[in-house]
Amino acid sequence: MAKLANIVKLSFVRKLAKLRGPRMAGLAVSLFWSMHMLGCGWFLIAALHDDPSETWVYGRGLEESDPTTQWITSMYFVLTVFTTVGFGDISASTVAEIFYAAAVMLIGTVLNTVFLSEVINMLSSLDRKQIELQQAVSNIQDFSEHTHLDEDLQAELESYAKHSSGGSSGLDIEQARKLFNGHYVPRDSLSELPQQIFNGQFIKSSLFTEVTAGSFAFRANVPPRLVLFVSCMSVERHFLRGEYGYKMNEMTSSILVVLTGTFSLVQIQDEKLSPYQLIGFNRTFGQYEVVNGIETRRTCTRCESENAETLVIPKKEFLGLCNDHFPGYLRILRKLSWFHEFARKRRAQTWKGYWTYKRLAGTTIMHGYQAWKQQRLHGNHTIADAVHQANLQNGIS
Repeated sequence: MAKLANIVKLSFVRKLAKLRGPRMAGLAVSLFWSMHMLGCGWFLIAALHDDPSETWVYGRGLEESDPTTQWITSMYFVLTVFTTVGFGDISASTVAEIFYAAAVMLIGTVLNTVFLSEVINMLSSLDRKQIELQQAVSNIQDFSEHTHLDEDLQAELESYAKHSSGGSSGLDIEQARKLFNGHYVPRDSLSELPQQIFNGQFIKSSLFTEVTAGSFAFRANVPPRLVLFVSCMSVERHFLRGEYGYKMNEMTSSILVVLTGTFSLVQIQDEKLSPYQLIGFNRTFGQYEVVNGIETRRTCTRCESENAETLVIPKKEFLGLCNDHFPGYLRILRKLSWFHEFARKRRAQTWKGYWTYKRLAGTTIMHGYQAWKQQRLHGNHTIADAVHQANLQNGIS
Protein backbone atom coordinates (compact mmCIF):
# COMPACT_ATOMS: atom_id res chain seq x y z
CA MET A 1 0.00 0.00 0.00
CA ALA A 2 2.90 2.37 0.72
CA LYS A 3 4.31 1.73 -2.76
CA LEU A 4 0.89 2.36 -4.31
CA ALA A 5 0.66 5.64 -2.38
CA ASN A 6 3.87 6.84 -4.07
CA ILE A 7 2.52 5.86 -7.49
CA VAL A 8 -0.67 7.84 -6.88
CA LYS A 9 1.42 11.00 -6.44
CA LEU A 10 2.61 10.85 -10.08
CA SER A 11 1.04 13.50 -12.31
CA PHE A 12 -0.14 11.15 -15.06
CA VAL A 13 -1.83 8.92 -12.46
CA ARG A 14 -3.68 11.93 -11.07
CA LYS A 15 -4.81 12.83 -14.59
CA LEU A 16 -6.06 9.29 -15.16
CA ALA A 17 -7.93 9.45 -11.87
CA LYS A 18 -10.13 12.22 -13.32
CA LEU A 19 -11.37 10.00 -16.16
CA ARG A 20 -14.63 8.12 -15.80
CA GLY A 21 -13.29 4.62 -16.44
CA PRO A 22 -10.37 4.70 -13.96
CA ARG A 23 -12.61 6.32 -11.35
CA MET A 24 -15.17 3.54 -11.61
CA ALA A 25 -12.42 0.93 -11.52
CA GLY A 26 -10.95 2.56 -8.42
CA LEU A 27 -14.32 2.58 -6.68
CA ALA A 28 -14.87 -1.09 -7.54
CA VAL A 29 -11.44 -2.07 -6.20
CA SER A 30 -12.03 -0.07 -3.00
CA LEU A 31 -15.41 -1.75 -2.47
CA PHE A 32 -13.98 -5.20 -3.11
CA TRP A 33 -11.07 -4.55 -0.72
CA SER A 34 -13.51 -3.44 2.01
CA MET A 35 -15.63 -6.53 1.48
CA HIS A 36 -12.52 -8.72 1.62
CA MET A 37 -11.37 -7.23 4.93
CA LEU A 38 -14.83 -7.50 6.49
CA GLY A 39 -15.25 -11.06 5.15
CA CYS A 40 -11.95 -12.11 6.69
CA GLY A 41 -13.07 -10.55 9.97
CA TRP A 42 -16.39 -12.42 9.79
CA PHE A 43 -14.56 -15.75 9.53
CA LEU A 44 -12.01 -14.70 12.17
CA ILE A 45 -14.78 -14.06 14.71
CA ALA A 46 -15.96 -17.66 14.28
CA ALA A 47 -12.42 -19.06 14.35
CA LEU A 48 -11.70 -17.43 17.72
CA HIS A 49 -14.57 -19.20 19.49
CA ASP A 50 -13.68 -22.04 21.87
CA ASP A 51 -16.67 -24.09 20.75
CA PRO A 52 -16.82 -24.10 16.90
CA SER A 53 -20.26 -25.72 16.95
CA GLU A 54 -21.80 -22.42 18.14
CA THR A 55 -20.54 -20.41 15.19
CA TRP A 56 -21.99 -19.69 11.80
CA VAL A 57 -19.21 -21.74 10.19
CA TYR A 58 -20.49 -24.91 11.85
CA GLY A 59 -24.07 -24.01 11.05
CA ARG A 60 -23.16 -23.61 7.40
CA GLY A 61 -21.13 -26.85 7.41
CA LEU A 62 -17.84 -25.19 6.43
CA GLU A 63 -15.64 -26.45 9.24
CA GLU A 64 -13.97 -29.02 6.95
CA SER A 65 -14.11 -26.95 3.73
CA ASP A 66 -11.07 -25.57 1.93
CA PRO A 67 -10.03 -21.91 2.53
CA THR A 68 -11.32 -20.78 -0.85
CA THR A 69 -14.85 -21.98 -0.12
CA GLN A 70 -14.75 -20.42 3.34
CA TRP A 71 -13.55 -17.10 1.87
CA ILE A 72 -16.21 -17.07 -0.86
CA THR A 73 -18.93 -17.80 1.70
CA SER A 74 -17.71 -14.99 3.98
CA MET A 75 -17.67 -12.57 1.03
CA TYR A 76 -21.17 -13.72 0.12
CA PHE A 77 -22.43 -12.86 3.62
CA VAL A 78 -20.84 -9.41 3.53
CA LEU A 79 -22.30 -8.74 0.07
CA THR A 80 -25.82 -9.64 1.22
CA VAL A 81 -25.41 -7.23 4.13
CA PHE A 82 -23.98 -4.43 1.91
CA THR A 83 -26.85 -4.74 -0.56
CA THR A 84 -29.46 -5.08 2.23
CA VAL A 85 -30.76 -8.27 0.57
CA GLY A 86 -30.43 -10.47 3.67
CA PHE A 87 -31.40 -13.96 2.50
CA GLY A 88 -31.09 -15.29 6.04
CA ASP A 89 -29.21 -18.46 5.08
CA ILE A 90 -26.19 -17.11 7.04
CA SER A 91 -26.76 -15.32 10.32
CA ALA A 92 -25.03 -14.51 13.59
CA SER A 93 -25.22 -17.24 16.24
CA THR A 94 -23.19 -15.84 19.15
CA VAL A 95 -22.98 -12.48 20.91
CA ALA A 96 -19.63 -11.69 19.29
CA GLU A 97 -21.01 -12.48 15.85
CA ILE A 98 -24.06 -10.30 16.53
CA PHE A 99 -21.88 -7.30 17.41
CA TYR A 100 -19.68 -7.87 14.39
CA ALA A 101 -22.69 -8.27 12.04
CA ALA A 102 -24.13 -4.99 13.39
CA ALA A 103 -20.80 -3.26 12.67
CA VAL A 104 -20.77 -4.68 9.14
CA MET A 105 -24.28 -3.32 8.60
CA LEU A 106 -23.27 0.19 9.65
CA ILE A 107 -20.08 0.17 7.62
CA GLY A 108 -21.85 -1.38 4.63
CA THR A 109 -24.55 1.28 4.68
CA VAL A 110 -21.97 4.07 4.42
CA LEU A 111 -19.74 2.37 1.82
CA ASN A 112 -22.64 1.23 -0.32
CA THR A 113 -24.17 4.71 -0.30
CA VAL A 114 -20.89 6.34 -1.32
CA PHE A 115 -20.25 3.79 -4.06
CA LEU A 116 -23.73 3.98 -5.58
CA SER A 117 -23.84 7.79 -5.46
CA GLU A 118 -20.47 8.04 -7.24
CA VAL A 119 -21.47 5.54 -9.90
CA ILE A 120 -24.77 7.32 -10.52
CA ASN A 121 -23.04 10.69 -10.81
CA MET A 122 -20.50 9.34 -13.29
CA LEU A 123 -23.09 7.57 -15.42
CA SER A 124 -25.73 10.31 -15.42
CA SER A 125 -23.47 13.33 -16.01
CA LEU A 126 -21.08 14.08 -18.86
CA ASP A 127 -17.82 15.91 -18.55
CA ARG A 128 -17.98 19.68 -18.92
CA LYS A 129 -15.93 19.64 -22.12
CA GLN A 130 -18.17 17.01 -23.64
CA ILE A 131 -21.27 19.08 -22.85
CA GLU A 132 -19.71 22.18 -24.44
CA LEU A 133 -18.71 20.17 -27.48
CA GLN A 134 -22.22 18.82 -27.93
CA GLN A 135 -23.66 22.32 -27.55
CA ALA A 136 -21.22 23.67 -30.15
CA VAL A 137 -22.09 20.94 -32.66
CA SER A 138 -25.79 21.45 -32.00
CA ASN A 139 -25.46 25.20 -32.57
CA ILE A 140 -23.62 24.57 -35.86
CA GLN A 141 -26.38 22.24 -36.99
CA ASP A 142 -29.11 24.71 -36.03
CA PHE A 143 -27.29 27.58 -37.72
CA SER A 144 -26.74 25.54 -40.88
CA GLU A 145 -30.39 24.58 -41.04
CA HIS A 146 -31.53 28.15 -40.40
CA THR A 147 -29.26 29.68 -43.06
CA HIS A 148 -29.48 26.78 -45.58
CA LEU A 149 -25.73 26.27 -45.34
CA ASP A 150 -23.98 23.91 -47.73
CA GLU A 151 -23.78 20.37 -46.29
CA ASP A 152 -20.06 20.02 -47.01
CA LEU A 153 -19.28 23.27 -45.22
CA GLN A 154 -21.48 22.22 -42.32
CA ALA A 155 -19.62 18.92 -42.03
CA GLU A 156 -16.30 20.79 -42.12
CA LEU A 157 -17.41 23.09 -39.29
CA GLU A 158 -18.61 20.15 -37.19
CA SER A 159 -15.36 18.27 -37.78
CA TYR A 160 -13.30 21.27 -36.74
CA ALA A 161 -15.36 21.73 -33.59
CA LYS A 162 -14.93 18.06 -32.64
CA HIS A 163 -11.17 18.00 -33.20
CA SER A 164 -10.29 21.51 -32.10
CA SER A 165 -8.07 21.71 -29.03
CA GLY A 166 -9.58 25.01 -28.01
CA GLY A 167 -12.41 25.43 -25.56
CA SER A 168 -12.92 25.52 -21.85
CA SER A 169 -10.04 24.71 -19.59
CA GLY A 170 -12.35 22.82 -17.26
CA LEU A 171 -11.32 25.12 -14.40
CA ASP A 172 -13.84 26.98 -12.28
CA ILE A 173 -12.42 30.50 -12.35
CA GLU A 174 -14.46 31.77 -9.42
CA GLN A 175 -13.41 28.84 -7.25
CA ALA A 176 -9.78 29.40 -8.27
CA ARG A 177 -10.02 33.04 -7.21
CA LYS A 178 -11.40 32.03 -3.84
CA LEU A 179 -8.55 29.55 -3.49
CA PHE A 180 -5.83 32.13 -4.07
CA ASN A 181 -7.63 34.88 -2.13
CA GLY A 182 -8.26 32.65 0.88
CA HIS A 183 -6.02 31.00 3.43
CA TYR A 184 -5.53 27.73 1.58
CA VAL A 185 -2.26 28.67 -0.17
CA PRO A 186 0.78 29.82 1.86
CA ARG A 187 2.19 33.24 1.05
CA ASP A 188 5.56 31.77 0.08
CA SER A 189 3.90 29.40 -2.38
CA LEU A 190 1.74 32.23 -3.71
CA SER A 191 4.82 34.18 -4.75
CA GLU A 192 6.53 31.09 -6.23
CA LEU A 193 3.58 29.74 -8.22
CA PRO A 194 3.82 32.30 -11.09
CA GLN A 195 7.36 31.04 -11.77
CA GLN A 196 6.08 27.49 -12.27
CA ILE A 197 2.77 27.71 -14.15
CA PHE A 198 2.87 26.68 -17.82
CA ASN A 199 6.47 25.51 -17.32
CA GLY A 200 7.58 28.98 -16.25
CA GLN A 201 6.81 30.58 -19.64
CA PHE A 202 3.67 32.48 -18.73
CA ILE A 203 5.37 34.91 -16.34
CA LYS A 204 8.01 35.60 -19.03
CA SER A 205 5.48 36.74 -21.61
CA SER A 206 5.49 40.35 -22.72
CA LEU A 207 2.06 40.72 -21.14
CA PHE A 208 3.87 41.02 -17.79
CA THR A 209 7.56 41.62 -18.51
CA GLU A 210 7.07 44.91 -20.35
CA VAL A 211 5.01 46.28 -17.49
CA THR A 212 7.53 45.30 -14.80
CA ALA A 213 10.59 46.32 -16.88
CA GLY A 214 9.30 49.83 -17.37
CA SER A 215 9.28 49.80 -21.19
CA PHE A 216 8.84 53.31 -22.67
CA ALA A 217 9.20 54.75 -19.11
CA PHE A 218 5.92 53.17 -17.98
CA ARG A 219 6.25 50.78 -15.10
CA ALA A 220 4.01 48.98 -12.62
CA ASN A 221 4.26 46.00 -10.31
CA VAL A 222 2.58 42.77 -11.33
CA PRO A 223 1.16 41.04 -8.23
CA PRO A 224 1.42 37.22 -8.16
CA ARG A 225 -2.35 36.95 -7.85
CA LEU A 226 -2.79 38.76 -11.17
CA VAL A 227 -0.62 36.20 -12.94
CA LEU A 228 -2.44 33.33 -11.24
CA PHE A 229 -5.90 34.70 -12.02
CA VAL A 230 -5.04 35.31 -15.69
CA SER A 231 -3.53 31.83 -15.96
CA CYS A 232 -6.78 30.34 -14.62
CA MET A 233 -8.81 31.90 -17.41
CA SER A 234 -6.25 31.08 -20.13
CA VAL A 235 -6.93 28.21 -22.51
CA GLU A 236 -4.30 26.37 -24.55
CA ARG A 237 -4.82 26.36 -28.32
CA HIS A 238 -2.73 24.81 -31.08
CA PHE A 239 -2.23 26.21 -34.58
CA LEU A 240 -0.91 24.74 -37.82
CA ARG A 241 1.06 26.52 -40.52
CA GLY A 242 -1.12 28.94 -42.46
CA GLU A 243 -3.89 28.95 -39.86
CA TYR A 244 -5.10 32.40 -38.84
CA GLY A 245 -5.01 33.60 -35.27
CA TYR A 246 -7.62 36.12 -36.29
CA LYS A 247 -8.50 38.14 -39.39
CA MET A 248 -9.02 41.82 -39.95
CA ASN A 249 -12.48 43.15 -38.99
CA GLU A 250 -13.25 40.05 -36.90
CA MET A 251 -14.85 40.61 -33.52
CA THR A 252 -12.29 41.16 -30.78
CA SER A 253 -12.53 38.30 -28.32
CA SER A 254 -9.15 37.49 -26.77
CA ILE A 255 -5.45 38.12 -26.19
CA LEU A 256 -3.00 35.46 -27.39
CA VAL A 257 0.33 34.59 -25.77
CA VAL A 258 2.78 32.58 -27.91
CA LEU A 259 4.28 29.59 -26.09
CA THR A 260 5.90 27.87 -29.08
CA GLY A 261 6.25 28.70 -32.76
CA THR A 262 6.12 31.98 -34.66
CA PHE A 263 3.24 34.14 -35.85
CA SER A 264 3.23 37.09 -38.20
CA LEU A 265 1.13 40.10 -39.00
CA VAL A 266 0.17 39.96 -42.67
CA GLN A 267 -1.21 42.41 -45.22
CA ILE A 268 -2.08 42.25 -48.91
CA GLN A 269 0.86 43.14 -51.16
CA ASP A 270 0.93 42.44 -54.89
CA GLU A 271 -2.35 40.55 -54.53
CA LYS A 272 -0.72 38.20 -51.99
CA LEU A 273 -0.64 38.01 -48.22
CA SER A 274 2.74 39.29 -47.14
CA PRO A 275 4.06 39.10 -43.55
CA TYR A 276 5.52 42.36 -42.27
CA GLN A 277 6.06 41.72 -38.56
CA LEU A 278 7.05 38.58 -36.63
CA ILE A 279 5.76 37.50 -33.23
CA GLY A 280 7.89 34.90 -31.48
CA PHE A 281 7.61 32.91 -28.28
CA ASN A 282 6.68 34.72 -25.06
CA ARG A 283 5.30 37.59 -27.14
CA THR A 284 1.70 38.71 -27.00
CA PHE A 285 -0.61 39.86 -29.77
CA GLY A 286 -4.19 41.06 -29.96
CA GLN A 287 -4.01 43.14 -26.77
CA TYR A 288 -4.37 46.54 -28.45
CA GLU A 289 -7.99 46.04 -29.43
CA VAL A 290 -8.84 44.35 -26.13
CA VAL A 291 -7.47 46.92 -23.67
CA ASN A 292 -8.71 49.88 -25.71
CA GLY A 293 -12.25 48.60 -26.16
CA ILE A 294 -12.02 48.29 -29.97
CA GLU A 295 -14.72 45.92 -31.18
CA THR A 296 -13.04 44.66 -34.38
CA ARG A 297 -9.52 43.58 -35.29
CA ARG A 298 -7.21 46.07 -36.97
CA THR A 299 -4.78 43.45 -38.31
CA CYS A 300 -4.55 39.90 -39.58
CA THR A 301 -2.30 37.29 -37.88
CA ARG A 302 -1.09 33.98 -39.31
CA CYS A 303 0.86 31.02 -37.95
CA GLU A 304 4.20 30.57 -39.74
CA SER A 305 5.46 27.43 -37.93
CA GLU A 306 4.55 23.83 -38.59
CA ASN A 307 2.99 23.69 -35.13
CA ALA A 308 2.46 26.51 -32.66
CA GLU A 309 0.92 26.69 -29.22
CA THR A 310 -0.70 29.71 -27.62
CA LEU A 311 -2.59 30.67 -24.52
CA VAL A 312 -5.90 32.37 -25.29
CA ILE A 313 -7.02 34.91 -22.68
CA PRO A 314 -10.73 35.79 -23.08
CA LYS A 315 -11.47 39.50 -23.37
CA LYS A 316 -14.49 39.75 -21.06
CA GLU A 317 -12.92 37.90 -18.14
CA PHE A 318 -9.57 39.68 -18.50
CA LEU A 319 -11.04 43.19 -18.58
CA GLY A 320 -13.41 42.39 -15.72
CA LEU A 321 -10.52 41.18 -13.58
CA CYS A 322 -8.25 44.14 -14.33
CA ASN A 323 -10.94 46.81 -13.97
CA ASP A 324 -12.09 45.43 -10.62
CA HIS A 325 -8.80 44.49 -8.99
CA PHE A 326 -5.78 45.71 -11.02
CA PRO A 327 -6.65 49.05 -12.71
CA GLY A 328 -3.05 50.33 -12.47
CA TYR A 329 -1.73 47.38 -14.45
CA LEU A 330 -4.43 47.83 -17.10
CA ARG A 331 -3.61 51.53 -17.42
CA ILE A 332 0.08 50.82 -18.08
CA LEU A 333 -0.77 47.99 -20.48
CA ARG A 334 -3.02 50.34 -22.43
CA LYS A 335 -0.25 52.94 -22.79
CA LEU A 336 2.21 50.30 -23.96
CA SER A 337 -0.30 49.06 -26.53
CA TRP A 338 -0.42 52.54 -28.10
CA PHE A 339 3.33 52.47 -28.74
CA HIS A 340 3.15 48.98 -30.23
CA GLU A 341 0.25 49.97 -32.46
CA PHE A 342 2.13 53.03 -33.67
CA ALA A 343 5.16 50.84 -34.47
CA ARG A 344 2.91 48.33 -36.27
CA LYS A 345 1.37 51.02 -38.48
CA ARG A 346 4.76 52.47 -39.33
CA ARG A 347 6.02 48.98 -40.12
CA ALA A 348 3.05 48.25 -42.40
CA GLN A 349 3.58 51.52 -44.29
CA THR A 350 7.35 51.15 -44.58
CA TRP A 351 7.71 47.50 -45.63
CA LYS A 352 6.14 47.52 -49.05
CA GLY A 353 6.25 44.78 -51.64
CA TYR A 354 5.71 41.06 -51.24
CA TRP A 355 7.79 39.34 -48.53
CA THR A 356 8.10 35.66 -47.71
CA TYR A 357 8.32 34.50 -44.14
CA LYS A 358 11.95 33.35 -44.52
CA ARG A 359 13.02 36.62 -46.10
CA LEU A 360 11.38 38.61 -43.32
CA ALA A 361 12.95 36.39 -40.64
CA GLY A 362 16.40 36.69 -42.21
CA THR A 363 16.11 40.47 -42.51
CA THR A 364 15.00 40.75 -38.89
CA ILE A 365 17.99 38.68 -37.72
CA MET A 366 20.35 40.77 -39.85
CA HIS A 367 19.04 44.02 -38.37
CA GLY A 368 19.35 42.57 -34.88
CA TYR A 369 22.96 41.58 -35.49
CA GLN A 370 23.84 45.01 -36.87
CA ALA A 371 22.23 46.69 -33.86
CA TRP A 372 24.14 44.37 -31.52
CA LYS A 373 27.47 45.32 -33.15
CA GLN A 374 26.67 48.99 -32.71
CA GLN A 375 25.65 48.50 -29.10
CA ARG A 376 28.92 46.70 -28.31
CA LEU A 377 30.78 49.88 -29.09
CA HIS A 378 28.85 51.77 -26.41
CA GLY A 379 28.48 49.20 -23.65
CA ASN A 380 27.90 45.58 -22.68
CA HIS A 381 24.63 44.48 -24.18
CA THR A 382 23.30 41.06 -24.96
CA ILE A 383 22.16 39.96 -28.37
CA ALA A 384 18.60 39.75 -27.06
CA ASP A 385 18.72 43.41 -26.00
CA ALA A 386 20.12 44.39 -29.37
CA VAL A 387 17.47 42.46 -31.29
CA HIS A 388 14.76 44.05 -29.18
CA GLN A 389 16.19 47.50 -29.81
CA ALA A 390 16.44 46.84 -33.54
CA ASN A 391 12.87 45.58 -33.61
CA LEU A 392 11.68 48.77 -31.98
CA GLN A 393 13.65 50.89 -34.43
CA ASN A 394 12.20 48.97 -37.37
CA GLY A 395 8.67 48.95 -36.00
CA ILE A 396 8.65 45.38 -34.74
CA SER A 397 6.62 44.85 -31.58
